[in-house]
Amino acid sequence: SRLMGCAREPHVCDLARFLNMCGARISGIGGSCLEVKGVTGLRGCEFVLSGDMIEAGTYLIMGAATGGRVTVDGVCVDELRSLLDVFDRMGIEYTCDDVGVSVLGKGGMHGCVVETGVYPGFPTDLQPQVAALMGISKGKSAIREVVYGEHRFGYLEGLKKFGMDAEAVGNRIEITGRECFLPCKCDAVDLRGGAALVTAALCARGESRVGRGKYIERGYSFFSKKLCALGADVSELVQ
Repeated sequence: SRLMGCAREPHVCDLARFLNMCGARISGIGGSCLEVKGVTGLRGCEFVLSGDMIEAGTYLIMGAATGGRVTVDGVCVDELRSLLDVFDRMGIEYTCDDVGVSVLGKGGMHGCVVETGVYPGFPTDLQPQVAALMGISKGKSAIREVVYGEHRFGYLEGLKKFGMDAEAVGNRIEITGRECFLPCKCDAVDLRGGAALVTAALCARGESRVGRGKYIERGYSFFSKKLCALGADVSELVQ
């Protein structure tokens, strides 16, 4: 069988490699066309998953937004190139080594324009978090969402409650940065948008409350504990 138009994200490639180790016959891994040859059965195996580039990117964005120093290990730097390119254009300092990436949290961020795309383009799953980052960067920014269009902007009303100056026009968000966010109460409407709201809450001066935490925690393991380990004052996300 031949599968056309396949996603090329690292976790998709991991799945195909895992299945091959179990005895499957899948070729074309990493491309948009996969060829699958049937087998009579699969066997067990041991397989080590690669780091989640979206989870890693979220914590790096949070570090940049708060002016903190955050290191994420166990992730392939090449998988984060599109995010690091955005960091370069926003003036965010970072370092890379063989095991991960560190943001240096020196501030002085400025706006830029980002367009989402299929891998290895900028991931739509980091678009809401970057929007929050742009909300506290100097000058104007814009995001063009070409993967899901305006349907991916449900989180925007929540960010506006934090004081973010942004408007959506079609599949584009126009953002004017401000110095800081204001604390507020809001609800997550989806996974990545919820992570964007937490990013804004970490930047706000005061206590914020993000409801419907179940949306967020289904995509981030031990989310609150990891944020606390990084120095954030976070209790369990409100369900």
